[in-house]
Amino acid sequence: MIGSEVVKWLERAILILVWLAIIPILFVVLFVTIEVQSSAKNIPNIDPRTSGYIIENLASVGDSLSSKLHEEQTYLRTLQTNETNTKAALNTDQADLIQSLLSIFSIMPGEMDANVCQSGSDQLVKCYNAAIRQAEAQMQKASPDQKAELFKDIQTCNRSYGKWIDENNNLMRTIAFENFPQEDIKALTEKITSLVGAKSDDPRSSVVHVYIALKEIVPGFRYIFIMPTGVIVALFTGVMGSIGAAVRSLFNMLNPVMKNEKITETSWQSFGVRPMLGALAGFIVYFVISAGASFLVQPTAADATTAVNNLSPSALASLGIFAGLAAEDALEWLIEKAKGFFSNTKT
Repeated sequence: MIGSEVVKWLERAILILVWLAIIPILFVVLFVTIEVQSSAKNIPNIDPRTSGYIIENLASVGDSLSSKLHEEQTYLRTLQTNETNTKAALNTDQADLIQSLLSIFSIMPGEMDANVCQSGSDQLVKCYNAAIRQAEAQMQKASPDQKAELFKDIQTCNRSYGKWIDENNNLMRTIAFENFPQEDIKALTEKITSLVGAKSDDPRSSVVHVYIALKEIVPGFRYIFIMPTGVIVALFTGVMGSIGAAVRSLFNMLNPVMKNEKITETSWQSFGVRPMLGALAGFIVYFVISAGASFLVQPTAADATTAVNNLSPSALASLGIFAGLAAEDALEWLIEKAKGFFSNTKT
């Protein structure tokens, strides 16, 4: 008794998982794949039969180039950050150097104009060289106290000047290095644009970007997308057949009197076995209808092969639902047609 209850709860858990997760996910993934494949086939100058492989290849190459582009952009941002920090340090060192020069000028009043030192880098270098020369000359005739003060100021000024020169050289190197990633970014951007397009209204660009987004969201979408459209539509027809069979079971459950049927099926039979039968019926219907593709082809079909590849997914999905709603009748019809075909073959 306990074992049977466990089995029932296990069956219910499986059915809940199937109908609340697996079937909806399959429906969305297959339907989106069909739509994206259809868009890919309509891209100018692309062979519809290999459009899936072409889009996948473009996306793969585009991903590789985009990864390199991201690395170069990150490197450039790092250099730009270094440039900003170096400029800040350079300004600080320049202020320290000017302050050191002002300290020397205070000991030698009237020797030099301190304002001249703040008019630019080149002038600051000239000002420094002149200040050091004059300070050293002044030491020869200065008193011992003045010599000690001048010597201290000269040492401080030399340290400030050395730091300022180092930061200035660092800034020049950083600005020079920025040219390399900028050129690489430009070249990579041009390659990506030539491959997948740049404009939002470019059909190739739109399909590639949608494919990349779906590949990141849906696990295994890459392998689904490159499958032939006929395989995807066949699977989609099977899914719709299972949905149709589930609708039939639900209808019977809610309206037993109207259908003049006595409910004897378990939940597992109604929503597990019957939908499986409906899926198989829909799957078989797809291949049967493919044999007579001229009745359901889209207007662009030009020959028999193209006709099969251009079967209307909506029409086939509808037939899948019909096959699921009346799975037993559909299979009986198929059995009768098969018997008739083989009996005619014998005669």
